[in-house]
Amino acid sequence: MSADEKPRIRRLPPVDRRRRRPAPFNQRPALAGLGEAPEWRGYPPGPVHPPGLFPDPDPAPVPGCGRCAQLADDRTAARAAGDYSAVSDANVLIRRHPGH
Repeated sequence: MSADEKPRIRRLPPVDRRRRRPAPFNQRPALAGLGEAPEWRGYPPGPVHPPGLFPDPDPAPVPGCGRCAQLADDRTAARAAGDYSAVSDANVLIRRHPGH
């Protein structure tokens, strides 16, 4: 090729766009014989949580108990500081505080 010749660009044949589309629902090999696609019914209303799966996030301290009040104050301070591990620990200790 000399310096004044342009390089030839190899062109591909045109693509038949009809062949690039996915097969209809009832013509797919794994779904053959199932008929038409099921009617779209939308998304489910929301998550379902069985009762008792998640405990109350913040148990209430027992009125008149100094230890429960202290744990509740510690929990509030830990939440303000972003220490959610300490918040969880305080919740467990309030739930398991003996004598209540």
